[in-house]
Amino acid sequence: MKKASRFAALLAAVMLFGSVAAMPALAEGVTPTPVPTATAEPTVTPAPTDNGQSAPNNSGSAYIIAQTVTDAAGGEITTIDRDSRFNLILRVADYGAYNNFIPADQISARINSSVFTFTGNAEVGQLYEETDANGAGYYSYVLLFRDVIYNGGGNSVPINLSYLNSTMAMQQLSVTLGQCVDEDPDTPNLMIRASSYGNEAVVAGTPFTLTLTLYATGGQENLNDVVISLTLPDGITMTSGSLSSYLGTMPPSPPVMSASA
Repeated sequence: MKKASRFAALLAAVMLFGSVAAMPALAEGVTPTPVPTATAEPTVTPAPTDNGQSAPNNSGSAYIIAQTVTDAAGGEITTIDRDSRFNLILRVADYGAYNNFIPADQISARINSSVFTFTGNAEVGQLYEETDANGAGYYSYVLLFRDVIYNGGGNSVPINLSYLNSTMAMQQLSVTLGQCVDEDPDTPNLMIRASSYGNEAVVAGTPFTLTLTLYATGGQENLNDVVISLTLPDGITMTSGSLSSYLGTMPPSPPVMSASA
């Protein structure tokens, strides 16, 4: 029994030693928990420093933000009749001129319409740097069109806005003048009342005289510098005289004036 007990104790000791000896091998077989590594921050390239004037910016537009019509003395007027003269004053917000550093003396504005007579360029003044609600900068300035003549035929004023010594494209603005009274004068029209070539029939190769009787329809104005011109069809030629006749001034309504060709 003692031998058996010793053997059992020896076996237990061997088993315990084997367990302890196996522990390091078990620890080496366990996968270690990964330790998170710090992510490298992206490299930021610094913005270039602007040491001078920025490159031209062709974006941006111009808008009319206010308009006034005055007489020669500067008093505001409410009615513009045909053939009357007036001053047109516009205030413009111009983003393009601001973005491209355009000075006032390089801004050119012209009226492009036969309805209004104005020669030359508008006067540019009161130029200020402004900032809108979105923080964008623009120029605010006044365009003065002095002594404009209203010819009738509409009330829209198209304006060509251009920039001298610049690559910026021309812009087109437009303003409507509700003060214009566009009533056509009662001008007579020229009409052919009768025509005659002297005979009932014209024989080929035989000269004849063509007579036209003209008159001006009812109106209140004379017709000035009236010229009558004929265009002959193929096969008919002029043997003498001219295809045009100057009649001068014709009053409205009769008397009747005649012209021969």
